[in-house]
Amino acid sequence: MVIDGSRATHIEHRLVDGFSADCIVVGAGTVGCTLAFQMLELGYRVMLIEAGGLHATKDAPFVDQLVQTARVYKGVTEGRAFGLGGTSSLWGGQMLEMTEYDFQERSNGQIPAWPIQHSELLPFYRSVSRWLGISADGSNNVGFKPTFSGGRWVERLSSWIGHARRNIGKSLLQEFERNDNILLITNTAVSELTHADLSLPPTISGVKIKLRDSEVAIKAPFTVICCGALESARLLLRQFDLPEFVKFKSPVIGKYFADHLSVRFARLTFEPCDVKRINRSVMSRFDRGVMRTPRFELTPRFQQDLSVSNTYAHFLMVSAPGSGFDLIRKILRRMQGIKEPLQLGFKALWRGLSDVVGVVFWRYVHNRLYLSPSSELYLQIDVEQIAGRESYLRLAGDGKLEINWKVSERDLSAAETVGELFLIDLANSELGALLKATKVFDRSKDGDNNIYDVYHPTGCLRMGDSPHNSVVDRDLKVWNLHGLYVNSTAVFPSAGAANPGMTHFALTFRLAEHLAAQLKPVN
Repeated sequence: MVIDGSRATHIEHRLVDGFSADCIVVGAGTVGCTLAFQMLELGYRVMLIEAGGLHATKDAPFVDQLVQTARVYKGVTEGRAFGLGGTSSLWGGQMLEMTEYDFQERSNGQIPAWPIQHSELLPFYRSVSRWLGISADGSNNVGFKPTFSGGRWVERLSSWIGHARRNIGKSLLQEFERNDNILLITNTAVSELTHADLSLPPTISGVKIKLRDSEVAIKAPFTVICCGALESARLLLRQFDLPEFVKFKSPVIGKYFADHLSVRFARLTFEPCDVKRINRSVMSRFDRGVMRTPRFELTPRFQQDLSVSNTYAHFLMVSAPGSGFDLIRKILRRMQGIKEPLQLGFKALWRGLSDVVGVVFWRYVHNRLYLSPSSELYLQIDVEQIAGRESYLRLAGDGKLEINWKVSERDLSAAETVGELFLIDLANSELGALLKATKVFDRSKDGDNNIYDVYHPTGCLRMGDSPHNSVVDRDLKVWNLHGLYVNSTAVFPSAGAANPGMTHFALTFRLAEHLAAQLKPVN
């Protein structure tokens, strides 16, 4: 069932009052919708609350409540969407498992170990893979080049969710509309978390929301915050700011805010006659309908030798505005949920026609993504940030969320060291004679345009084995509060080398099983 909270009728108001939920999920974004669906599959009743509407938009209602006091964090505006499906209406849906090494303590203790083992997530990775219709294992070699000597690089392959499934909320909406065990309330923000008592530790009993012009308290055994890293942090910081909750506040809440740091390192040029060979060597491949993209990760041994965190290199194609590839991408993004102007004039269509033909030909004849001669090819270097306490989120005096995102010299040095090393190995590979590299990264001059986050926020609500060094425990329950959980990339103690999506989904499946184990058995 679906209700628009801003227009709730008297009958719908009574329906909300009478709905007996086993679990309240705050935020109907990527993992909020996923968690709600998994709880339904296990037979439980869910109240799903979303501040936005049924159609996601980048017009964020909370942007004016944020203030940035250090380096500009672009994820605030570019990486977030509000409404059903949340960020999944924007993202490419690139999935890759984290490795066993990602879960370990690294960089001389500056990157903490996860409180769970990689092996604990393996069955959930497999379940997520089947659910999304992708290949979960991105380590199988499917014939990409270049291959490098020296053993410095591990080639891994990410998998991309099909466009029809990328917007998780949109793909699950029909199920939510027809299922009486879920009540999805849109255009309704949570005003506060409610508590049953202030025993030790206190119990969160539910939330308060606004239905049209009245406030309603909703109760359930469990409440899970799935608002995305920034909004989850804001909600939890506000809760612990209350006088009766201050003594239960984690000393690290909001601290260690980090992301993957991305750098456009070098431009790669080539002769037009070599485009086909390069296309077959470095561009994404379609394997049983799933697009898979190569990336080259520095091995653990060389990370340790060079004293760097997880770092990887990949090839980035930048299409020209108005090209056929650009037009196809905009059409697919509109299908995914975010509207972009198409500029379908005769000149634009004519300019893009050859690219459209090339895209279709390479997709269905060669099973490859097309590298258009009109596009530019770059070497991109992505670095796992080593977060310190000086990079943080906190509530400012006026109630706004302050974002103090710092990029250290060590992070920039890692990007430069790994980029230079990759260029040397690339030049000595079979592609060295085809690609000419021109370095474009200069950390002494580059500003925010070439050193930026990739909207993978982590760390500020980190999980751990003690309330003294973390905000949530290994099961994502908030320390010192009963009944309250956080499911966000903010709980990641470290970012690793992989995109966070696959691991975030796996944690969501695991959380559903954990909650079900504590609820009454379902007939």
